[in-house]
Order: sequence, then structure tokens, then C-alpha cells
Amino acid sequence: MKKNLLLTLLFLFSFQYLHAQSWIAKIDFGGTGRNRACSFSIPELHKYYLVGGYDYSYSQEVWEFDTLTNAWTQKQNFPGASTTCVAFSINGKGYVGTGVGGGYTWSNLFYEYDPSTDTWTQKANFPGAARGYCVGFATETRGYIGGGFNGTPGVFIAFTDFYEYDPATDSWIAIANYPGAGAALGASGFSVNGKGYVGCGSSIDVNGVQTLHNDFWEYDPVTNSWNAKANYAGGIIGEATSFSICDKGYIGLGYNVPHASFKKDFYQFDPATNTWNQIADYGGPARAYSPGAAIGNSGYAGTGHDGIILMKDFYEYRIKHDADFSASDTLICVGDAVSFLSISNFSTTNWNWNFSGGNPSTSTLPNPTINFDAAGYYDITLTVYGECDSITITKTNYIHVIDFPSINNLGNDTAICEGDSLLLDAGNGGGTFLWSNGSTAQSIWVSVDGNYFVVVSDGNCSGSDSIVITIINCNQPSLSVSDTSVCQKFCVNYFDLTLNSVEWHWTFEGGSPSTSILQNPTQICYNTPGVYDVTLITKDALGNSDTIALLNFMTVNATPALPTITQVGYVLTSSIASSYQWQFNSVDIPGATLQSYTATSTGFYTVVIGNETGCVSSNTIYVLITGVEEISGNEF
Repeated sequence: MKKNLLLTLLFLFSFQYLHAQSWIAKIDFGGTGRNRACSFSIPELHKYYLVGGYDYSYSQEVWEFDTLTNAWTQKQNFPGASTTCVAFSINGKGYVGTGVGGGYTWSNLFYEYDPSTDTWTQKANFPGAARGYCVGFATETRGYIGGGFNGTPGVFIAFTDFYEYDPATDSWIAIANYPGAGAALGASGFSVNGKGYVGCGSSIDVNGVQTLHNDFWEYDPVTNSWNAKANYAGGIIGEATSFSICDKGYIGLGYNVPHASFKKDFYQFDPATNTWNQIADYGGPARAYSPGAAIGNSGYAGTGHDGIILMKDFYEYRIKHDADFSASDTLICVGDAVSFLSISNFSTTNWNWNFSGGNPSTSTLPNPTINFDAAGYYDITLTVYGECDSITITKTNYIHVIDFPSINNLGNDTAICEGDSLLLDAGNGGGTFLWSNGSTAQSIWVSVDGNYFVVVSDGNCSGSDSIVITIINCNQPSLSVSDTSVCQKFCVNYFDLTLNSVEWHWTFEGGSPSTSILQNPTQICYNTPGVYDVTLITKDALGNSDTIALLNFMTVNATPALPTITQVGYVLTSSIASSYQWQFNSVDIPGATLQSYTATSTGFYTVVIGNETGCVSSNTIYVLITGVEEISGNEF
């Protein structure tokens, strides 16, 4: 059953993942239809920005899309060349540069956009030749631009040089040239985990003839090196749309015949496995020249051209990150364990569980096993942390813990007399009973010794209890005493433990009184030191009698003779003993445990002496203090 459950969950995970991605139509772009625009996003503001583009003129318009309100707002115009530009964002600001204007006006200008003030500021020029159709990407602190071409038909020049921009210093440095084939026109780029990824696009000859490619490369800023990766799975492609979400990159749309054969398929690249996987097709018609950017778990793309129409529709690609969990059982008995299984449709290595009533109450394992030690209904909460976000799911009263059936405590092991029987009752705790002797009744009579065991079940949980029965001869006398070793002139109490007795005859050697017919005689005193016997004769209702004689049962220790107290001045000295305790007016004097003590106040002084057996005696003397001793110290 567990294996089938796991297979079902894995299938469910795959199904959820495939259906957790979709393209969602948003409100149309706020300006006129266009292509060859560039775009960037400010994730902190949940804003997407579309810059420039060609709408049958070279537009310099800038439009902001608020992903929270699904609304477009026109912003301050871009001051540079606004078609085939390159754009990216770093630390809450947008950066746009290169591009082409009317009459093959190529640009190497570079600008910073501040969304808080809606202003453009010119920055250090792109250091390479003025050009358009470049490709770019950005890491957390650096931007990268390269490739592209410039010139006029018949004298086009393609480039493979690449440059890194540092916004903190407003400076550019050259990095390793791009080794791929298609950097000149319409290549695609994005970044994941601090590395850049560039590929596809077209190489171009001097006459502008394009050759499409699907090679794909990774740039490592640490080593300043390019490394070949798996070719784009969608085949040769140019003027495609690209963006990255969390730890994956995405490329789609574009054309596989220059300016024709437009596409709408999309693919996801996983740098960790160097693999491409096809995802849901773009939500609108096939097209190329559609700029893309990502915010959180969503990618955005729109506008573009299908060879006939300049488009203005706009779509969001959403990865719906879901978290869920299952349990091996949700109805359990007290003390049982539950195995939990985390189910998520996104990559994670961090889990935070909270189990009300659980032991332990928290876990960071993906699939923990938890014990529940008390009856009740318990909430379970799981927070799953991904690369971009975290998701918390709580299932209220998810685990129901049932207490064991309430059964009678059959008690401690017990004894019954020969010929008697005892009723063992399992109580009213459940629907079924099963005793160790095979009985299914609620209660049973027993008359032989042994270990009796019962299991009680209520249909959900079961409890058990047991008792050991011993058969004894109830006529055998038995007794106990409050103390078997006393001091001379002390008294004790005796108790009969014999079952079914109705008459008693006690004999106490050395005791006073020396005999008794009470069941439990008290205040039997011993006035003479020695070792004495005790005898008990019992008789039951049938006249049967028996005797128990306990030889040397009682030890009586001698009490020491009364001490004598000698007074010299105010020094009191006791006769020799094993121990001493002086008292003043019948109250122990702390620390006064020596043979002598010096009186300091008028009153009664008592010494309590003890011998080696612990018995004591005492004597008292009255001391009168008649003067005050001289106090040493400074004289006045």
C-alpha cells in the first residue's frame, strides 16, 4: 500500500507541475502596436518597462506596466536610440543602451532610469562600436552587453566583443569575446545564479544575409570564460524572447526563417542539469521581436511582429508555486507515529514543519515522522522555501488522535484464598474484549493462579491490562509490628495479617501486658532489656486454628542511666556517655553536643545523653547567673 501511495503522489506531483504553468492574457500594451522594443523589470516595485520600438516610426516612448494593478502608464521618453536596444535592471534602476534609429543611425549611448523620479540620466557610453541588435543580461551587481552589428546594406559589420558594466563606478571593461555563431542579430540572453547565458540568434554577412543558429553558451564572470551548453531545444531561432525565473531560464517565440516562419513554442533551460524542457506555448499568436522580462515567479512578454501585424497584446507566464503535504494516516491512536510527505511543484531544499501536539513539534526534514502522545485534533503547518519565495500551508484539525479505550485498572498483583474466586472486570471502554484465557466477555471469574491479560478495543484503538493472581492458604497466621527494635520502657503496636480469622490469642514475652485477644493489640510496652519471642494463635469461623511463633522477634535495648551534672562556676559537665545534647528550658541549644557546656543565662539546663544503641536519658539542673563578667575592650 505504501509503495502504491508513493507512486500516486509522484504522479500527482508531475501532474501538478505540468498544470502549474500557464500564459495569462493581461491588459493590452498601452501604446500602439510595435516591435523591436527593449524591456527591463524592477522586481522590487512589481513593474515591467517597455522602451521604444518601431510602430511605423522610431518611437522613444516608455511605458510602465504595474503587475499588481494590471495597468499601463506612460513615463518619461527615452532619450537614446530606441529600437533593438538592450535593457536590464540592477538594484532598483533600469539601464538601456545601444540600438538603432532612422537612417541606420547606430548608437553607443547608455542611460540609467530612476523609477522613483521618472528620470533618465546619461551614463558612460558603451565602449564598443556603436551598434544595434546586441544581446545582454545582468547579474546582481553587473550588466553585460555584446554582439550586434552596424553599417548599411553591403557594408554590414558583425561583432562578437562583449563588455561588463559596473553601475557603482559607472565604468565598462572588456570581457572575453562571445564564441557563439549568432551574436550579430537577435541572440537571446538571461542570467541565473550569477552566470550569464547567451545563444541562438543570427550571424550576418556584409549584405545583411542572416544564418540562424541554436548554439548556447554560459558566461562565468569569475573565470571570465564562455562554456558551451546544450543547444536550444527549439531548433534554430532568432529574435526570440528570453527571461529567467528563479534558477531557470526561458526562451521562446522568434522565427526559424529570417523574418518568416514565426513561432510560439517556449522552452525552459535548467543550468543545474544542462537540459531544455518544453513548456506551455505562448498565449497569443506566433511572433518575433517581443521583449521579455521577469518579476518573481512570472515572466512577461508582448508586442512584436508576425510579419504582417504590429501587435500590442501582452501576456504573463506564471509558475504557480504550490506546496502541499500528505500523511500516512490522519486518524491514529495515542502514541502512534505519522509519516508526513512534502509535495511541492518547485525546487526546494528548505522545509519548516510545525506539528501542534506532535513529538517533536517541529522539523526541517522533507518527510518527517512524528509521534502524537495525547488525544485531540491537531493542526499541521508546512512552509516550503524556494529560490524566489516561500509558501505556507496549514491544514486545520488534520490529525485526529484517539485515546485508548478506558479500561479498569485490574490493580496490582493479588492473592486469593484456596477455594475462593475473584471477578476480573475490564470496564466499559470498548466494543470488544479478549482475555488471555480466550474469553470475550467484559468480566471473568478466576479461581486458579496465573497471569491474566485483557485487550479492549473500540474499533479504532485498543488498550490492555494484566494482573497476576496467587492462590494462598488463608489459615496461615501472619503479623506485623510497628517496630522490632525499641528502647527500654518503650511501647509498640501489633497487627494481624491473617485472612478469615475470627479469634486471636497473642503472647508477648517480656511485654506488658504479656497477652492479648485483640486482633490488633496496641501499647505493648517493654521495660526490661533483652530479646523476646512473639506468638500468635488464630482461629477461623470453622474452628480451624493455627499458630505462628516468631523467636527472638523483639529486641529491647537498655536505656542509659540518668546522667549526673557537675557545676563548677557556670561550667556544667555531664557524666560520660556516647552522645550529648544540652538544652536550655527544654529547647536544644544549637551546637551544644559536648560533655561540658557553659551556662550564660539563668534557667533550667538539661543534658540528653545517648548510648551506642541510640537509647537516651536526661537530667536537668537549675543555674542562677548572679553577676556579669568583665567585658574586654577599650576603656572609657
